Amino acid sequence: MKTTNIKFKGKDVNGKWRFGGIYGLIAPHIIHDWQFTEVDPKTVSQFTGAIDCKGKDIYEYDFVIFIDGGETPKIVIRDRWHPEFRLQSCNKEGFLMGLSYTLDYEQSREAFKVVGNVFDNPELIPKEVYRRLMEMIKNDDY
Repeated sequence: MKTTNIKFKGKDVNGKWRFGGIYGLIAPHIIHDWQFTEVDPKTVSQFTGAIDCKGKDIYEYDFVIFIDGGETPKIVIRDRWHPEFRLQSCNKEGFLMGLSYTLDYEQSREAFKVVGNVFDNPELIPKEVYRRLMEMIKNDDY
């Protein structure tokens, strides 16, 4: 990811996504169109620097699928120990699987398609995975 591509998204009090820079940590605001808009801190997601097959930006907590097969969405998460984003799989019983893939910025345009995100499309993953994921996001523990 280039330094010039650092941007975020977050949902405002009306549930509308706002995109831009970020200001503040406890009560984050997204800076867009020369305005500061307070957003729900649990929904703040960083742009990964990758773009999908349709030219859509890929953000943290998005769901992506492999274009060449595989209907089970992968969850884009920030790696806690390395400066990278990962695609995390989950199984049908509701557990995040240990196996994950490093998000490849160079191949993302040919390999992935964004199909939603954890905040707008929780139905794309098993309920137990969603519950655990929301708990991990709340505690910043993933």
